[in-house]
Amino acid sequence: MISGDNLQTAIAYAIKAGIITEEESKRENACITGEEFRRLAGGLVKDQHGNYVLERKEDFKAIAR
Repeated sequence: MISGDNLQTAIAYAIKAGIITEEESKRENACITGEEFRRLAGGLVKDQHGNYVLERKEDFKAIAR
């Protein structure tokens, strides 16, 4: 799960909503902030249309797993 919210708040809501279990939430990188996700995926760059996109889309696929 990725959240732009406070990480502990996002984890609590994810557990309550049944997205993850409490045990799963304790795994490393089970939940990360949007900022951390973008850092892991190489950051954002502007495309030819001026939209921000992930610089390394292949990293997104690896992180998503």
